[in-house]
Amino acid sequence: MTSYCNLNTKKECKMRTSYVVNHRIINGIEHKLCSDCKIWHPLTEEHFYKNKSSADGYNPYCKQRTIERTLEHRNSNREENLAKMRVYGREYMRRPERKIPQRENARRMREKGQLRKWQNDNPERIREYNKRRVESKKHDITEDEWFACLEFFNYSCAYCGTSDDTHYILYKEQLHKEHVDHNGSNYIDNCVPSCKLCNSNKHEKEFRDWYTPDNEKFSKERYNKIIEWLTKECFIALNLV
Repeated sequence: MTSYCNLNTKKECKMRTSYVVNHRIINGIEHKLCSDCKIWHPLTEEHFYKNKSSADGYNPYCKQRTIERTLEHRNSNREENLAKMRVYGREYMRRPERKIPQRENARRMREKGQLRKWQNDNPERIREYNKRRVESKKHDITEDEWFACLEFFNYSCAYCGTSDDTHYILYKEQLHKEHVDHNGSNYIDNCVPSCKLCNSNKHEKEFRDWYTPDNEKFSKERYNKIIEWLTKECFIALNLV
């Protein structure tokens, strides 16, 4: 059973699309038409992010499309977004001819007795590599921003859900500040709390390649929470919204 919704407010009067066009009552539940995927979803927080400026209090796009659109925008306007968030991203030496041998290559060179010679012949590259490693572990995050991040993730690892208290019992240290994008910024927009095990396991891997359903630590709910933090909530922590 489908019926149309009606809303007569000042906000609705200013809307380009009438409220009745993208809102319907289906089987007794109010649904909203996603402006992007054109699919009707129940008008709840499970399917839409809240938006106080809209007539119904929710975003025009469903959660899935909001996440995808935000990531697409971030990737296509990376420099502009980073500058807006006081993030200037570090430049890394990524050209193949300037890289330190990867672990597998290093292992082979060590077995052949060639690694020490390569290191002695390339002291500048070794120093640059060590410098980048030290810099990649640094964060430029205020105490308030970090606490906001911890609170958002309920003081637990963003990847596996291990609590901060449990982590301290296991490793005698608090949760780590983990770079979601290994080559990204050192600011809060690229940081989530992580346990020692997840931080070590992820290492330099790409977030989307590592945190997948094949990963035993994977949780769709935690994945969406991480994306929500990176694309929305971290802006609030930086007082940019």
